[in-house]
Amino acid sequence: QQSSRSDHKRFKPNPASRLQAVENLSKNNANLAKQTARIVASLVSLAIITTLCPTLEALKGASRVVAQHPTDPLDVQYQRWGCLSQGLAEDPKTPAEFQQILRAHVAAVPSPDLLKGKLLRETDIS
Repeated sequence: QQSSRSDHKRFKPNPASRLQAVENLSKNNANLAKQTARIVASLVSLAIITTLCPTLEALKGASRVVAQHPTDPLDVQYQRWGCLSQGLAEDPKTPAEFQQILRAHVAAVPSPDLLKGKLLRETDIS
């Protein structure tokens, strides 16, 4: 045991091998980051495909809405909200208590344009 301790003390790593070890570690870390990014991108794609392939008619209608006023980026959101509210209020799969709430909302806001000025923009939040 005494000789192995003294051998250990005598060993001095080559600075070039340390540099090589750091280089290998960096390359492996970069490869792992790229692999993680590919996996995340794949999962995001699955989530987007899932959310953009609705089965309820109300969701299908809302997903087809196109902005009528390109100058107002929230215009399409008002229209989609109106389509969703109306469609879900009439959908038999929507629980009765939610249908009542949605019907009251649709009655109170007969036109999606009435929502203008009541929704926050990203710039209002930051």
